[in-house]
Amino acid sequence: MTLNRQQFATPTAVLCAALLLAGLAAGGAPARAAAPGGGATTATPAATPAVDAAAHAALVAAAKQAQADRPNAQIRHICYAAHVQNIGWQAPVCDGRVAGTEGQSLRIEAMDIPVTATPGAPMVALAGSRHGDTAPYYAGAQLRTDRADFCSSAFTGWRDRTRVTLTAAHCGDGRYRNGTDAYIGDRIAGDATLDVALIGINGSGGGHAYDGAWSDTSGSSRRVYGAGRNNVGDLVCTSGARVGYVCDLRITDVDVQAKNDEGIVTKPVDIAEPRSGDHRVVVAPGDSGGPVLANPTGPNSDMEARGVIIAGVSTSQFGCPAGSTAGSSDRCYWKVIYTPMTPIVSRLGFSIS
Repeated sequence: MTLNRQQFATPTAVLCAALLLAGLAAGGAPARAAAPGGGATTATPAATPAVDAAAHAALVAAAKQAQADRPNAQIRHICYAAHVQNIGWQAPVCDGRVAGTEGQSLRIEAMDIPVTATPGAPMVALAGSRHGDTAPYYAGAQLRTDRADFCSSAFTGWRDRTRVTLTAAHCGDGRYRNGTDAYIGDRIAGDATLDVALIGINGSGGGHAYDGAWSDTSGSSRRVYGAGRNNVGDLVCTSGARVGYVCDLRITDVDVQAKNDEGIVTKPVDIAEPRSGDHRVVVAPGDSGGPVLANPTGPNSDMEARGVIIAGVSTSQFGCPAGSTAGSSDRCYWKVIYTPMTPIVSRLGFSIS
């Protein structure tokens, strides 16, 4: 589930986008509620009403039912109930649905969120090389943190004398593990304005990126030889662990700046979509942190690093076709937003393998 949202502004338009981490841990984001004007606000009551025992029991039951309805999903369900001015406790809702009222100018006075009642589904190792990546580490592999059950790795390289790999900063702090829960390393640095982080890895970097489907078991990959700049009209590929390798994407915007709903500006970011104009799956929750690449010298050549996936454009969201993603994902996107390599190299001191 993705609760966080960002707005990506261009000089002529504002684009809404969703961060692509899956399995946001409880407490990772505030509960959201509908504001009188139709927007979203965080509940900040002056005085907290007492939790009604019957209402809380119904909320716990709803949380358990949400997990039972999707037992194989690698996500943590979050259910919650709102105490609304002049109304009292409302019926529970789950996973991003609106709590509160719209158009009635009634404030939310409290939120009840039984975080211990919504455990994540037991981790099941997915088939495919990406989901059990070990040293030498490749770009496009599954990552797990205490905040996210499913993110992706990008390029390996160096920061000073430390071996590192890149990922999206919003995937979390602390320890990083692969899809089978084996330790990879700790986050050692990050830049919130780029939404990119460095993980100090406990082994060597492979200097390759996976170039197969999310379910590929052969370990198919391409060598990555350096970092390049993006231009409108360039063709790129993405290789997140959730969707896999997707190519023939045309860059439509470069050096766009982003501002999330907490007021944090992310810049610069670039945007790409299928060159053919078809609305096929490009990214999904779980692809955050994955690589964006180009093969400027030919379709079977070594690859050039172009950026790190951070989001999908909300207006390009659609339901994922069966089998199109690793595990269970109900949202896919045909436009990808990523942070380009140039500021990653200059601001984070990153040197690609």
